[in-house]
Amino acid sequence: MSATVTAPATAPASPPAGPVPPHGRPRPVPLALNRLVVNGILALGIVYTFLPVTWLLFAATKDRQDMVRTGGFEFGTFRLWENIEHTFAYGDGIIVRWMLNSLVYALGGGMICAFVCLLGGYAFDKFTFPAKGKLFGVVLMATMVPMTVLAMPIYLLGSEIGATNTYWGMLLPSMFGFLPFGLYMSRVFSSSHVPDEIVEAARMDGAGEFAIFLRIALPTMRSPFMTLLLLSFNGIWNDFYTPLLMLSDHELYPLSLGIYGWFMEAAAHPELYPMIMVGSVVSLIPVVALFLSLQRYWKSGLTTGAVK
Repeated sequence: MSATVTAPATAPASPPAGPVPPHGRPRPVPLALNRLVVNGILALGIVYTFLPVTWLLFAATKDRQDMVRTGGFEFGTFRLWENIEHTFAYGDGIIVRWMLNSLVYALGGGMICAFVCLLGGYAFDKFTFPAKGKLFGVVLMATMVPMTVLAMPIYLLGSEIGATNTYWGMLLPSMFGFLPFGLYMSRVFSSSHVPDEIVEAARMDGAGEFAIFLRIALPTMRSPFMTLLLLSFNGIWNDFYTPLLMLSDHELYPLSLGIYGWFMEAAAHPELYPMIMVGSVVSLIPVVALFLSLQRYWKSGLTTGAVK
């Protein structure tokens, strides 16, 4: 007799534990986890930004001995007002002159730079001329060139025309240091703020091109103008390398270079350290005040073109 061997029946596979996502797609990340990650990154950014400023505020209230004896985030003998008095009295109040110089360089250069950028961006947007795309490509490539690379050529050109150690020697680089990126942004601003129909109607009425820009385009681009002004102001105010090369007269120093000069002297004159801290705090005030007072302009300017 032949024996028939029957293979054991295969047990059905047990379904995986838990619900199976439809069509094999991964489960979406819970919204609470997304918020936790995003808020955690923002919190780290806030701490990274405000810790040095907090340390600076603590240091500005101390004398030289307390800077060494106490921790960075501890109060010593409160000498803030005495430090402010000594800072503004040192060198016959030279820090006031440095602040005025910085305002002239940053505000004057920033306003001219913003106006030139808007004028150039408007021309790129509304006019048609030969090699327009190639020229704009050159502008985009120029945005990748850091200002530090251009500082030495600017110094050599300035020395050839006698512009070093003068106000113009600082104003001219300040006007055009932000130009490539400003032209790019201004073209976007112009396409979003200035309708082509209004420009064509003004041309049919006989208005000149520059008059159209001044009377129609520029008023409608008030927010972009403030945005460009704030960005260029911040860049010029914090610029260090250009004035270091262009200026040798202490009376023409901006605030950043003047405080650096005190820092270089502090090894031989340690009493300058509290003044350096106070001067650094003072240098933050104009930038913060300008950003806060004009925030409604730069907020709307930065979001231009985000929603069509």
